[in-house]
Amino acid sequence: MSVGADDRRHVSDFDLEVVRAGARIDDSMVPYAKRKVRAAALSAPGPVLFGRIKMQHQLDPSLERPFVVSATLDVNGTPVRAHAAGHMATEAIDLLEERLRRQLVEAHQRIAFLRRRHTGVAPIGEWRHGDEPTARPGFFPRPSDERRVMRTKTVPMDRCVPEDAVMQMEMLDHRFHLFVDSATGRDAVVQRLSGGDHALSRAPGDGEEPHDVVPFRAGPQPPTLTLASAIELLNDTDEPFLFFVDAETSRGAVLYRRIDGHYGVVQAGMAPTLSG
Repeated sequence: MSVGADDRRHVSDFDLEVVRAGARIDDSMVPYAKRKVRAAALSAPGPVLFGRIKMQHQLDPSLERPFVVSATLDVNGTPVRAHAAGHMATEAIDLLEERLRRQLVEAHQRIAFLRRRHTGVAPIGEWRHGDEPTARPGFFPRPSDERRVMRTKTVPMDRCVPEDAVMQMEMLDHRFHLFVDSATGRDAVVQRLSGGDHALSRAPGDGEEPHDVVPFRAGPQPPTLTLASAIELLNDTDEPFLFFVDAETSRGAVLYRRIDGHYGVVQAGMAPTLSG
């Protein structure tokens, strides 16, 4: 769903912040990136309130596509994010515009589906993400003995149903989303699979598994591990991330592979509580 001609001026007239990291991001790339992101914003399903572009040059000479660019738009209160990588900054920015435009067009379909999900008339095929485009950055094949945890982030946990978690994951252009399942009060993760399907994993707990409105594939039940054990396990696999229960906190956490081949950690913040 694109914005009509009468609304184009309003949609493109928003504050757009640019953050640069790395010495090889030329000054000329700033107006170029702004122009491309504003062009993509014309496909937004609502008014764009604010935008941020992050342009980064990875200093590791072994990376094939060292220029990484991401953009986040606040579309009437809903964040929509896309990112891309390229050999040169211009290539990454061009790919970013294409992916951001696609994210914005699909945003309307996802929101419309979630508004109708309890009626049972909208099949999951209307909002599948589809195959991942080649613009998505891959992982640098760093040897396991060289990998380090470069970032640890503790996040306040959203309480929501899995369908809403999928929408948040897709809007932010992430591969997974860690949340608190509102039906069980347990930490859970949704993830995007190849071909557009989604999988759901819940931390172990008492009671029966709830019936989800949208059919998910069953993801693996997270093991209880220390961070060191989780690193060892992920090192033995080719998986992009591992959902596990932290043995020290008894909360859900995700160990994931970064573009540079190192690791990052997202861990649950506040403890979940069931509403009485």
